[in-house]
Amino acid sequence: MNPSEALDRSIRLTRDLVADSASNETILETLQKFRVRCYGDARNLSSHSGQTALITFVTLVARMGIQVDLAIPNIASVGQQYPVLGGTLVDGLLDLGRDLVPGSYITAGDQIPCDITIAVGNSPVTSAADGSLPGWRLVGHEWYGELTRLDCTGSDWAHEWPLGAMISAALAATEVYKAAVRKLPLKDEIQVRLVEPAQKARVDFGVGAYLLSSRCRVGKLDIISAGAITQAFLYTLLRLPNIRGSIRVFERERADLTNLNRYMLMRRSHVGWLKTEILRAALPRNFSLLTVPERFHPSTVEQYLPMAPNVVVGVDHIASRWLAQQYTHGRVAIGATSHFFSQTSSHEDGQACGGCLHPRDEDDDGSPLPTISFVSFWAGLALASRLVCQSIGKPYGPERQDIEISTLRLDNPHGFLFRPVAARLNCPVGCLASKELRLK
Repeated sequence: MNPSEALDRSIRLTRDLVADSASNETILETLQKFRVRCYGDARNLSSHSGQTALITFVTLVARMGIQVDLAIPNIASVGQQYPVLGGTLVDGLLDLGRDLVPGSYITAGDQIPCDITIAVGNSPVTSAADGSLPGWRLVGHEWYGELTRLDCTGSDWAHEWPLGAMISAALAATEVYKAAVRKLPLKDEIQVRLVEPAQKARVDFGVGAYLLSSRCRVGKLDIISAGAITQAFLYTLLRLPNIRGSIRVFERERADLTNLNRYMLMRRSHVGWLKTEILRAALPRNFSLLTVPERFHPSTVEQYLPMAPNVVVGVDHIASRWLAQQYTHGRVAIGATSHFFSQTSSHEDGQACGGCLHPRDEDDDGSPLPTISFVSFWAGLALASRLVCQSIGKPYGPERQDIEISTLRLDNPHGFLFRPVAARLNCPVGCLASKELRLK
């Protein structure tokens, strides 16, 4: 197993930004030479949210092939933190680092100089105290996440609810990637602006404080694909307290090394496993899992009807989104990514459907799609937030039917947008909303 295969899709995506003069080998070497040091004290890391912020950040960054060093206490793990195993934080993360991208490691107490410093909450930082190193703090609250410069005052993570922690981790992981890419020759001024460092960023999925006392029961849930978006979705759900659900997953493929760069529940030792078995290893007892080892396809779908009241589609295949919409009487949630862009939506009976939002199928030439950890993670995180809101009776309104995330510039007011979805006359599904539109 070699790092160029594990990071193939990340390298393909990075080619969107860098000049043609930079070879794939140069991109790989730049990523694997880049080093991040993470600081966290016992106060911040004794909470479930604080540990979730750190583990999510480290997992996202390590899957890019970037080296990570930990300056944290080896305290007991809190709550569900798969794919980190074991009872203590440092030991679990070191073990994970040995089972991810070949040639990239998670270390502890390493004295090698780092390129970026990250602090969890208001944890003190020693190596960058003079301000000579760039860095950020992961801050936030139960349901929103922020990224601030290292020299800003942060607050401690003391919450049980970890949604904001995962948001802040995704924001920080994106900045680390941009910092690594800035060491490469870029295509032009547009790419230079895309990877400029953010001074501050905040993302709020609009979940709200009412979640803190709620028990989230997602009921029966069908999932199409056990790939990157689904794994990010389940990675998020399994960290939420008091959540229950019964899941059926349609997936027939096995994991390969190129999946490692973005599959949040996958370890290198899972190469060759059925993707559904990776999910089975991850899900705690409060979730039941039924696997369907087939593609979600018109020739087989009718034997699996009725579909669950909630269907999550995490597959890139657009026709599968149409098929799920055609056979579901309830809610279809769709996660999609393209390069550095993430889009998620939900479609209830009577609303503009997934065909209205994704009306054109795309040719698939069989080439590996360019992807990276944080883009897929944003899609799964947004899908999980939608499902949680619905499960407690606070679903997004029509004005928030679609979420568009431009992952590289979340410090921009237009980097995170809620949008309505308009019905289309030419909807390929022929949904009720499109039929009513034709009657007007």
